[in-house]
Amino acid sequence: MKKKSPSVSFDLIWASLLGLIIFTLPINLFLKLSLNHAYVNGFFIDYLIPKIYLHDIFILAFIIMTSIFWLKRDNWWKKWHQEYQRVTSVMVLFVSLVIFFLARQYFTSNLLASAYGLAKLIEAALFALALVRLPRLQPKALSLIKLSLIVTIVFQLFIALYQFHYQKSFLPYQFLGETNLSQPIGLARGNFMGSEKVLAYGTTAHPNILAGIIVIDSLLWLLLATRSRSRFNWFILLIVIIILGITTSISAGLALIFALIGWWLSRYQPKWLKPTLVIAVIFFLLTPGLIAWSSQIYRHNPSLFRRQLLNEAALKMWQQQPIFGVGLDNFTVHVERFSHANEIVRFPQPAHHLGLLLLAESGLLGLSLFAMIGYFLSSRMSLNRALMLILFAIIPLASLDHYLVTQSAGLMTLVLAISLTQITANH
Repeated sequence: MKKKSPSVSFDLIWASLLGLIIFTLPINLFLKLSLNHAYVNGFFIDYLIPKIYLHDIFILAFIIMTSIFWLKRDNWWKKWHQEYQRVTSVMVLFVSLVIFFLARQYFTSNLLASAYGLAKLIEAALFALALVRLPRLQPKALSLIKLSLIVTIVFQLFIALYQFHYQKSFLPYQFLGETNLSQPIGLARGNFMGSEKVLAYGTTAHPNILAGIIVIDSLLWLLLATRSRSRFNWFILLIVIIILGITTSISAGLALIFALIGWWLSRYQPKWLKPTLVIAVIFFLLTPGLIAWSSQIYRHNPSLFRRQLLNEAALKMWQQQPIFGVGLDNFTVHVERFSHANEIVRFPQPAHHLGLLLLAESGLLGLSLFAMIGYFLSSRMSLNRALMLILFAIIPLASLDHYLVTQSAGLMTLVLAISLTQITANH
């Protein structure tokens, strides 16, 4: 039977919702649900606050709308039943791991934080499922999605340049979720021509997040563009370079370099694309060792020193709880026990390596579960050129930072980027 396509109105509603999601993902505007469990040894830790973000509203609307569409499709239950009616040992193992993983989150030091982390993972999974099951979109809808990417990139550039030039926020927090740049304590700073300045935050929670999202959004626009527009492509690249300059984000800078290498290989040496991606994965695995080595050479670099301390704490944390980990979003609850350095005690934060962070919080149980999910998705998804280029950009971000899983903006951007590569393969 030929696949049904949605009506034009539904098609544009899908694209409009997706455009709103893309635009609001970098906006750090949220509603705090509770502050009672956000303190550890008297320190207030932002990572432990359960929040509802502005983009959550549009994501949930997108999930509901896509679910309604698929529920109305003919034979969806029959097809699902035919595909999964046989109970296999792999299915039993997977369900068992899921049950153990869910149960483990109840027995954590900060139950509210682990429950919130679990809720965000479920939201991300449903969002990914809704995206990959998206019906074939019409050209107008795809144009709307591309337009939303461009508007988001240019809008964030405008806010970032204003902040960097005037060293203050463009609007109060309740409008765009901007960090209050008039309060210098705890803000990221950089040295520019002998003058210390607060880095650009855009509407995100940190300059690294701003730079990383802009790199990914720019790459998505290039992948979704139906025609090669060389001049406009150079304009997008110029915006990314400006953002990198006023955020001084090393992880995002490496993401851009990795993505450009992948882009060049895909056009001129496609046979080397997959082997080079394997090398990038090896880079991800070796990053903790490289950080440890670099921190010994550049002893006065606070960024390297902090990452090394957090990586060491993550390894010690995992060694104490190797099977179950300390629980989702509970790294900052325990990090002070495993690192007594003033840098960590004054500002507890997650490990800046996603592998070590997931290992510390989820243990071998979570690692096994995520590996099975990854294998299942890889068997269903097309490892096309678009996906490989996105992975090239994601690997440095995952190697040197944590926001792709600890911040809603990062997690949903990760889901959006990977899922949209499947849409490019189907359109």
